[in-house]
Amino acid sequence: MKSVYLLTLKTLMRSFKTYVFLAIMFLAQGAILTYINFNTGYSIIEYSVEFIEIVLLVALPILMSELFSADKESGFERTEMSLGIPITALVFGKALAAFTVFFIPYIFLFLMPFIFGFFGVVNFSSSFASLGGYLLFGISVMSLCIFISVTAKKKKYSYIASYITVILIYFLAILSGIIPLSKNSSLLLLTAILLAVSSVIYFFTRSGLVALFFFCIAEAVLILFYFVTSGAFAFAFATFLEIISPCTALNKIIYGPLDITAVIHLILYSALFLIFSLLQLKRRKYE
Repeated sequence: MKSVYLLTLKTLMRSFKTYVFLAIMFLAQGAILTYINFNTGYSIIEYSVEFIEIVLLVALPILMSELFSADKESGFERTEMSLGIPITALVFGKALAAFTVFFIPYIFLFLMPFIFGFFGVVNFSSSFASLGGYLLFGISVMSLCIFISVTAKKKKYSYIASYITVILIYFLAILSGIIPLSKNSSLLLLTAILLAVSSVIYFFTRSGLVALFFFCIAEAVLILFYFVTSGAFAFAFATFLEIISPCTALNKIIYGPLDITAVIHLILYSALFLIFSLLQLKRRKYE
């Protein structure tokens, strides 16, 4: 994995797109921190993190979209696999290289509470909790982009899918807080989502029996909750939107005491998409 990590990091640091990503992040962080914290005298970095989160969603696809799709389009991916490099080394080596690049502007952000401390009183526990949540949020979105890059057949498809997805997860977080639903509409929408998930399972396994078994079991559990939980089921779809959007977990960490469930949410979110990436790359290896 070390050789994959070093080679990918070297490639990233020679790429113009990496410096576009770094420039966007440094400029945005500088502008947002200057406007919100230095000009107004706020020592609370949480307000700035909320806006930096939006910039990160826009900038990450620039860094991540070609991580795997470029090798696949050029045919170099087959060469990597023929050399006997383990799939886990390919995925985690490249992912770690991308995380390293992401960490460069993050260090600048991490130092800000110490600088604010020279000009006023800083709640360091709250500030670093928010920055820790932002770090986990960035890794979770990067993991999602890695899965898209592994799945996409061409670089342009990876860019398009990544931008559509990051925009979607941002607005889903907003929608989860305002969407009014009934029990019946929640059941209908969640059933439609189960059908989509079953289709994804079929895509990975090529087994209609496995996909059908998953749908039947999940739908039975869904109907059971529909009758057992009474009025609470009306919020089931909104809860689902919160689960699939890491933005909601970050907001819980920023605007409240440290939420352990939100931290676990972001960790599991990252792990899930990295596992999906491993399975997808392994499946393609034996095609």
